[in-house]
Amino acid sequence: HLGDMGAVWLILALLLLLSKSTRKASLAIFCALIFSLLLNNIGLKNLFERDRPCQIDGVLIDLICPADASFPSGHAASSFASAFAVWFLNDPKLKPLSLLMIGLASAIAYSRIFLNVHYPSDCLAGLFVGLLCGYWAAHAVKLFKLIHNHS
Repeated sequence: HLGDMGAVWLILALLLLLSKSTRKASLAIFCALIFSLLLNNIGLKNLFERDRPCQIDGVLIDLICPADASFPSGHAASSFASAFAVWFLNDPKLKPLSLLMIGLASAIAYSRIFLNVHYPSDCLAGLFVGLLCGYWAAHAVKLFKLIHNHS
C-alpha cells in the first residue's frame, strides 16, 4: 500500500518543502502527481477500462483486487512521474534522491504485478505516462521560476 494515492510521494514532497534548497523538487512532485492523476487515472484508465488480472483469474488467491481499471497502472504512473520530475530538474544535488526514487518506483511497479493487480504492460504503460508527466512537471516548475524571476 506504499504507493496508494501517491502517499509516499506526497509525504516526500511535504518533507522537501521544508528546505528552501529542495522546494523546487517538492513543487515538481506535486505537479507530476496532478498531471498523472489527470492523464492516467481520469483519462486513460476510463478510456481503456481494462480488467485486472485478479478480476478475471479466479485460480489465484488475491490479497487485494481494486475495482478500478487496470491499464495503465496508477501506482506506476504516479511513482515514476514523481521520480522523473525530480530527475528532469537536472539539479546535481538532487540526482542521488531521484535515483532512489526511481528505484522505489520500480519496486512499487513490480509489486503491482507480483500482487496480481496489474499486467506487466499496465506497469510499462504507467512508466511511460510517468515519464511524460515528470517531464511536463519539471518544465512547468522551470517555467514558473523563469516567469517568477522576471516579474
